[in-house]
Amino acid sequence: MSSAAEKIVAEALRLGAEERAQVAERLLESLEDDGEDARGEDDRRRLHEAIARSEAQFAAGQGVAAEVVLADLESRLPR
Repeated sequence: MSSAAEKIVAEALRLGAEERAQVAERLLESLEDDGEDARGEDDRRRLHEAIARSEAQFAAGQGVAAEVVLADLESRLPR
């Protein structure tokens, strides 16, 4: 991922759960090809379920700081 994309992700992770869900939905919509769903209905359902779980966890105070998430992801990159 480019550094520009990483900056966008870092900023997006600072948003609240509802706004992150909206951003994710808009990004997925941008991947659709000529109005056809780029993902199957089952994939879309699972995504929306995951978003709902994330929102519930965030509302319950179980959020994870963006810095922690990014550090974890960076530690998984091949060196």
